[in-house]
Amino acid sequence: MTRPITFDEAVEIGCYPAREDMFLLLQGDIIHTEAAFSLGERITGGAKFVVVSSTCDTVRGRKRSKALLYEVHPIYKPTNKEEVDLTKSRLNTLLRFKEVQYMYLPPLPGDPENVIANVISFDDPAIARIDDIVLAHRIASLSLPGWRILASLLRSNLTREGSFEAQMRFAFASQSNLTSPNMKA
Repeated sequence: MTRPITFDEAVEIGCYPAREDMFLLLQGDIIHTEAAFSLGERITGGAKFVVVSSTCDTVRGRKRSKALLYEVHPIYKPTNKEEVDLTKSRLNTLLRFKEVQYMYLPPLPGDPENVIANVISFDDPAIARIDDIVLAHRIASLSLPGWRILASLLRSNLTREGSFEAQMRFAFASQSNLTSPNMKA
């Protein structure tokens, strides 16, 4: 994790061309917003999210009008023996990447003292309009390794191949009589 990476700083240190469109958010930014929706309901109450849309898709005035987000949930310091065991097990699972539908994050700036970690849940997608999301409070940006882990987990969660999917598609592609009459093989 790092503090939020800004356009001006990126240009100043020479790692982003000044002639490119100005970004206000980066893929992998952790934000707080009241502008996110899930299944048509607005998510309120101090929710945090990770921006998973490509950085170029979050630039105002581009084709995209919405950004994809995933909710970030806190993991609280355990208060009894049962919670200690549960929390240890959960952190062990997260840190060893045993469950790819979650990603570990350390405590974030502004988290209460009883938050010992955070977790991105790839089961909790949300969307927000770009015009609203660029006004979000940026909490942090993922580091390079964190951003690469996020990309890998996104690929695993969004483009998972079923056990027979490739075989089925290959069979359909190799038999022209199985294609739709309106589509060419």
